[in-house]
Amino acid sequence: MFYAVATLIESKIWNNILVQNEDTQRILQRYSSENDPIHFSWLVCQGIDKGQIKEVLEDITKKIKPFSVQSGGIGIFPGDKPVVTFQIVRNLLVSDIQREIWEKCVPYIDHVNGFYSPDFWIPHITLIHQNIGREVFCQFIENSIFTDVRFSFDVTNLSIIFQNGKKKGILYRFDFLEEPDQI
Repeated sequence: MFYAVATLIESKIWNNILVQNEDTQRILQRYSSENDPIHFSWLVCQGIDKGQIKEVLEDITKKIKPFSVQSGGIGIFPGDKPVVTFQIVRNLLVSDIQREIWEKCVPYIDHVNGFYSPDFWIPHITLIHQNIGREVFCQFIENSIFTDVRFSFDVTNLSIIFQNGKKKGILYRFDFLEEPDQI
């Protein structure tokens, strides 16, 4: 079982991003399911105290108003099962929010993924993480590196999503306030 504190990306925004790269559209249609919530993760772990995390995220979202993030190109996390991503530019605001999420959530989670700690976290939207085979993977990279995909979108929520085997879903969603308690 895996959990993530994530920001959900609305399907309209996601579709506007995908039209910039036909290869991304094709590979996602082939290897992802409609159950996959489009998101970027702030923190990933294997166990959570749902009640405590819910309280923490409700508190955090009361202090943040929606803000915009920019794309940072295509990224790759190498390994036995390489991961292809759209990178998100990490600025001071994004870093501060992620650090607050980390510091306030870690006491209530188990088996946190260290790559999401504030010193190592690289904000990204995962495109490919399945074992699709070297040939398909390399063809996708070869086709995609010549397409300049630029986008921005508003970050409007913090959510808790989960994956248990093939079952995926959203536990909670907390929207940012237009007029937060404090900025």
